[in-house]
Amino acid sequence: MSTATAAKDVEFKQEVLRLAGPEMLTCIQCGTCSASCPTAHLMNPSIRKLVKLCLEGRKEEALHNETLWLCTSCLLCTVRCPRGIRPKAVVSALKDIAEREGLRGRDASSKEFFLKQNNLFKHAVALMLAVSICVPVTVIGTGTDSGVCSGAVIRSG
Repeated sequence: MSTATAAKDVEFKQEVLRLAGPEMLTCIQCGTCSASCPTAHLMNPSIRKLVKLCLEGRKEEALHNETLWLCTSCLLCTVRCPRGIRPKAVVSALKDIAEREGLRGRDASSKEFFLKQNNLFKHAVALMLAVSICVPVTVIGTGTDSGVCSGAVIRSG
């Protein structure tokens, strides 16, 4: 690594620390943030690794990934962190830096993904509610009403 690159990496780390908070330095890489994240299965790198990349000053890897754009801002990572770190603040800092440097922001594919996830969640909640009160729902493919207690599935759309 050249001296110029090393200096740039240190500057990147300092910028993230300034934006996300110095408590980031106390991260013990326990993985609680990633284990709490509802979209962690889609992220590469994980939130835990994203924090590590920032602490190591690995700017290119930290900024060039989908993880930044998959965060739902639910704050479970922040609430559950045993060290009081705010991983969501790290993601926000990286988004700010990425957008400032002209890297792509949340695009149409990200929006489509979130709409699809939201639609799936909406149907899952509706089904759970229907099962809990045993109401009739339209069974997929039949066009008939049936009690959800008999295993009916809600029609999407």
